[in-house]
Amino acid sequence: MKDPIVIDPPGMDVAAAWKECHAYSDRMHAAGRPIAAAAGADPGICSCPACREMHWQWGKRQRCTKCGYEYPTDAWPRYSEGVHAAIRPQFRSRDHERLMEHPYYRYGFEHPVEATGLDAYDAFQAIDWKAVFPMEEKP
Repeated sequence: MKDPIVIDPPGMDVAAAWKECHAYSDRMHAAGRPIAAAAGADPGICSCPACREMHWQWGKRQRCTKCGYEYPTDAWPRYSEGVHAAIRPQFRSRDHERLMEHPYYRYGFEHPVEATGLDAYDAFQAIDWKAVFPMEEKP
């Protein structure tokens, strides 16, 4: 697991965030709350949609340390929600209209996987995200 390059929020200090996690976990252990201590011990994980490199889930947007692709840390869950909102409209979130603003949710909603024969996770892994959401060239 790697520390990411955090794009959003700008200037995020990952080392300081790790210190906060450790302090919280220590406080919860001292308070006799081992489940809370474990839950706050790390930020969770996410992976680059383009190359699958695994990173700690710091921030809202990251740049992959392996391939340089930039992505939102919630790309997979939002894509999955979009697919399931399309397949099972009766379970669609009340926030569906707002969620349609998220590019991975919208893509999942507009490209449900039923026709592919894949489940949502396998479909997400098979998509060429660099082609779907090309990065803007930076000067």
